[in-house]
Amino acid sequence: MGTFFGHFWPTTRALSSIQFVLATTTIVAALAYWTWTDFAEVERDAEAKASVASLAVNELAGRSLLAIDVVLESTAARLSEEGLDKLGSDLEQNYLRQITSRLPETAALFITDKAGYVVASTAPYPGQINVGDREWFRNLQNGTPEVFVGRALKGRSVHNLFFPVARSIRGADGAFLGAVQVGVEMTYIASLFRNLNLGHGMHLGLYETHDGEVVARYPMSEALLGETVAMAPYFPALARSQALSWTGWIHNDQDELVSARHLNGWPLISTASLYKDEVYSDAWTRLLWRSVIATLVFAAFLTLNALVLRQSRREAMLVGELEHRGKNLLSSVLALIDRARENSRSSEEFASSIKGRVWSMASTQRLLSKVRWRGVSLADLIRAELAPYTTTSNATFDGPEVLLTPNATHGVAMVMHELATNAAKYGALSQRNGRVSVRWTIVNKHPVAAILRIQWKEAGGPKVVPPARHGYGSSVIRDLLSFELDGSVELVFPPDGVCCTITLPARSSIETTG
Repeated sequence: MGTFFGHFWPTTRALSSIQFVLATTTIVAALAYWTWTDFAEVERDAEAKASVASLAVNELAGRSLLAIDVVLESTAARLSEEGLDKLGSDLEQNYLRQITSRLPETAALFITDKAGYVVASTAPYPGQINVGDREWFRNLQNGTPEVFVGRALKGRSVHNLFFPVARSIRGADGAFLGAVQVGVEMTYIASLFRNLNLGHGMHLGLYETHDGEVVARYPMSEALLGETVAMAPYFPALARSQALSWTGWIHNDQDELVSARHLNGWPLISTASLYKDEVYSDAWTRLLWRSVIATLVFAAFLTLNALVLRQSRREAMLVGELEHRGKNLLSSVLALIDRARENSRSSEEFASSIKGRVWSMASTQRLLSKVRWRGVSLADLIRAELAPYTTTSNATFDGPEVLLTPNATHGVAMVMHELATNAAKYGALSQRNGRVSVRWTIVNKHPVAAILRIQWKEAGGPKVVPPARHGYGSSVIRDLLSFELDGSVELVFPPDGVCCTITLPARSSIETTG
């Protein structure tokens, strides 16, 4: 016996050491590969997101500028024929009001004479205003181009932050008579870009092709007036060549992923960008949690390894069985951790959420083990899930004897746990006089069409206000049973108490006997 153990012990320890090294290497390698592929996928997704955003900005800006230019072209053509001296007439004023109704609500139309003095406007303005020093006016006065989109400016009277879109007014002989200009407020551009709903952290912009200065930007502030992208690597590619788009990284004080496009038909470049921290923030968070999980796996493996070294052959077989069950449970817990983490606002909320749900899973496992995974009583299940929160006076249960399948047991238990937890935190079970009623019945006794209906009703609690957002618990209540058992859940929030009606087909939820 002593000789046997003398040979067996070193061999077992050596094998355990080899297993530990191999497992450690595998876990580290898997974690490294998983992290690398995750970061690569995140970068690809960010590039696609930025590209779609720049395309959306491109199309939106093109449509808006075209609508403005139609008004400018029509106004300039009319003034070329009629002259500026008739602007004071009722007919011309009525024309201006009609034509400018096609402009964005924050836009204002200005008409200047050849010296740069404003002679008419659709917005109130103080006496003598001269725009002869403005870039857009000088360019039109010098004869190029026919239509001009200027850089972002600080307004002098009517506008705050805006950019000009202008056309020249010329006589039949081509002489410069003046200009017609529309000032587009940054607030309007911001609302357009914001309505694209491109997600948090996306920076959008329009820039001139001749010098790279900012025309419009979101978000925008006065401090960004004069911002230029002339030194950006994509600028020469889009402004001075036939290239239509560019996507890549720009390394400045803060690295940015940028997707830029030439705005077809306009001397502009549209951009969409994300800072590096915003691109990889979720990936870093996932890496943190994976590291925590890897540490837990290391700890669990060390424990199992110690047991193998200490225990006999029979105990080693038991460890193998435990390992098999532990992997299944760990998969469930990991999925639960991921979802709870996404919807928790603090570590305390995260810990409480995990504790309650793991307790619910354990309680369900006990019920299933007790009946050897066949036919868990629905009444027992509901009482077990509500036990931490209810008494004989604040809860009523009523319904026929129903035995649930294992899949239905898990699903109904999770939904009941979420309903009970919510009631205890925010609903009827948070008040002394609050009550919860759970009733169930089988509708249509025909075996093929039979339906199990469970009705949850709260009363006597605080006034119910529908939640502003739906977290993990709400998604479990609404979606789990429909996905797992082809059932349906109706969750409503009347002021006097939350109501939830669960409908499950009997063929997938009720255990048959015989």
